[in-house]
Amino acid sequence: MARPHIYLVQLTSQIHPYFQREISPREREQRAVARTRLHQAVEEDQQIPSGWDTTTSALSFLCFVETTIAFATVLALIVLRGHYLFHWRVGAFPPHKLADWRVRGRKALILLLVGYGLWNIDRELCAQLRSVRAKMGLPWAWLLELHGWWHVLTAISADMAMSLVRDVRSELSSSDNDRGVNEDKSK
Repeated sequence: MARPHIYLVQLTSQIHPYFQREISPREREQRAVARTRLHQAVEEDQQIPSGWDTTTSALSFLCFVETTIAFATVLALIVLRGHYLFHWRVGAFPPHKLADWRVRGRKALILLLVGYGLWNIDRELCAQLRSVRAKMGLPWAWLLELHGWWHVLTAISADMAMSLVRDVRSELSSSDNDRGVNEDKSK
């Protein structure tokens, strides 16, 4: 009988090239713990878990062991939320506001993606970056603290995105209020 929740861990090395890289001892230990917990759950229960159990097993693996994938998933959800607010929610926004929001949204997304890229570079080239930073010395070595730049760029991007969403929601609520006022006047 096939058990997809067990094979999730085994198939990850074939699904994404990220899993082929060398991993740190701490990360190897985290993966081993996640695999052990999944296998123990199956051995104790001997039944294929319900959809909820499979989903939570997969999500816990992705969120706690593979933070890169979890963060990429969150980025995708943020972008989808933005598209929902702009395109699928109440239609007609003023053209000048739409243009401004698009520019602001693209800036926030670009900063977020640059930060995400820097974080992944830091994860892959950590040892090499450390040796270069040691040769450069302070304060210039801080320029190559890519993990730190990821935090800075993500924080700036998150602030820009939250400000943008706040403006869009404010426009939506004011247009809803305007429609409510017009309906009250027509009664």
